[in-house]
Amino acid sequence: MKIYNLRRGGGKTIRLLCISEYTNAPILCVDQAHKNFIKREAQGLNIKIPEPITIGEMDRATRGTHIAPDYIVDEALTYLQALIERLSGGRLSNPLAVSFSEKE
Repeated sequence: MKIYNLRRGGGKTIRLLCISEYTNAPILCVDQAHKNFIKREAQGLNIKIPEPITIGEMDRATRGTHIAPDYIVDEALTYLQALIERLSGGRLSNPLAVSFSEKE
C-alpha cells in the first residue's frame, strides 16, 4: 500500500486518478458528492477510470455482486471515519487518534 501524504492541493487526487487509470482499480468515495467530484476531475483531465464506488455502493456490492479486489481510497481518513460511523450505526463517530504504518 502506498500512502500519499501531501498538503491540500498537492496533487494527491490527480495521482490517484492516474493510478486508477493505469491499474483499472476503482476509487472508493465517502459519498455521492465525492464520487461526482472524482468523476469530474477525471473527465476534466481526460483520464479514463472505472466507476468510483461510494460507501453505500460498496456495502451493496459486497453482498453478492462482483467488486474489484484492488481499490484506491481518496481522502482515507475521512473515508475511514465515515465507514466506522456507518458500521457502528452512528455510535462511533469521533476518532481521537489514528496511526498509519506503510507496508514495505
